[in-house]
Amino acid sequence: YVGVFGALIVAFLLLFSKEGPEIVASKFMSALVEGNPDKLTALSYYPNGSKEGLREQWQFSTQVAGKLYVFAWKIKFAKQADENSAGVAMDVIRNAQSQMSYPENYQLPLVKHEGRWLVDVRSISREMYPAMPK
Repeated sequence: YVGVFGALIVAFLLLFSKEGPEIVASKFMSALVEGNPDKLTALSYYPNGSKEGLREQWQFSTQVAGKLYVFAWKIKFAKQADENSAGVAMDVIRNAQSQMSYPENYQLPLVKHEGRWLVDVRSISREMYPAMPK
């Protein structure tokens, strides 16, 4: 009985839990660190653009322009402005291998699109990472 009950709890959590802005932002930043254009494309809000075109831009950004770029990040907090927009505040240490680096404040803007939170790529500061998609 315990196994069945445990399986029911897991199934309930998977069905009814939604990924909030903070979780999506964390997955996005992890994909950026990994240099994974497929995950970045899936987590990006990019209106009026093709998914393939966005994936190509992420591929260039992560595997050419940002190939040697080392950074660290830490989410500070998430704030939902309304039911369809949110922002996630982070500290980002650009060029993290340098002793002169320090934490800088950045925001990841998110929008809810078709029931899912996505990072609004066009609204991210271009200083945060080399050659961000435009």
